[in-house]
Amino acid sequence: MLKRIQTAIVAAVMGAGALALAPGASATAATAPTVSALTVDPSAVVVSGAPVTAEFSFITANAPENVELQLKPPGISVGTQLTLQSKDLGDGKKSWTATKTFDRASTSGTWTLLAIASNKDGNDSKNEKFTVRKVRDTRIVGFDADPRRVHKGGTISVDGKLLADGRHGWDGYAGQRVTIQFKGHRWHRWVDVTSDRTDRHGRFWARVTARSSGLWRAEYEGGYHAEGSVSRPEYVRVVRPTPPPPPEKADSRIVKFDAYNEPAKRGRHLRFAGVLQVKDGWSWDGHRSKVRLYFKADGSRKWNYVKTTWSTWSGKFYTKSKAWKSGQWKAVFAGDSDAYGSTSKRDHVRVRR
Repeated sequence: MLKRIQTAIVAAVMGAGALALAPGASATAATAPTVSALTVDPSAVVVSGAPVTAEFSFITANAPENVELQLKPPGISVGTQLTLQSKDLGDGKKSWTATKTFDRASTSGTWTLLAIASNKDGNDSKNEKFTVRKVRDTRIVGFDADPRRVHKGGTISVDGKLLADGRHGWDGYAGQRVTIQFKGHRWHRWVDVTSDRTDRHGRFWARVTARSSGLWRAEYEGGYHAEGSVSRPEYVRVVRPTPPPPPEKADSRIVKFDAYNEPAKRGRHLRFAGVLQVKDGWSWDGHRSKVRLYFKADGSRKWNYVKTTWSTWSGKFYTKSKAWKSGQWKAVFAGDSDAYGSTSKRDHVRVRR
């Protein structure tokens, strides 16, 4: 009976001791290290022509005894430890940094970064994922706009070649859309005009209409696997076309002009005849065109238009008009696209009552 009482007392004492240690156990757990602010700069690694160095950083607290930063490529379960550099931030905190250089030999895809800190009281870890993407560098070579001087509304041919940097050096980049752009005088931006898709050798070609003088260039916008690029500009001068000289015209003449029957009786018809000719080399040929009849009364200084008639293909013309006064008559050819104008000799007709 006495032993049972002693045992109970010992158990009670031990229980009270355990309760007293509970706060101390909680304080010990609070000294376990922590990991925070794990970052990757740049957040997405894009490798084009030159290698790219990424920087990794994180912060620890509560004085960890062991700190690690592991980097795991896509498809690899075991990470590689990176060399860390630390900086004391005070209050038991430290910042940690490491770097890694990525080039064309690096694996594309999602990489995993794991930071671990531990001491005798526990451990903590943080992970971060980032992507590595390899992008081909590109360039546009041999761009040309021809001709360099063109009439407004004429056609300009533009061509060039798109190259990409690959395993075997610079080679034609096939199947890519290349845009042809134009910038006129005092323009502040380039304007898309047309485009073409490169052939298997990377070549592109297009024809554009010349509107005004300015610069032409080719632009490749780039894509997920390739950087964009722009060609050097080419200047094209646009001029207004010179109007063609007027066609040469032939001399003309009106021969055998005659007003008959005379003397004429007042109010009766006079008849007129003549031949319109144009010079062709050394000969005179008949010409079909309009011929106008004019009259000037005796004592007057003014010629008055009377009527118009047409000559035949042989150049002959005939017409008639009533006679009211005595005076002079003449036939006039004003000229056309083939021949200069000419006037017949004057023929005086006396009119009697």
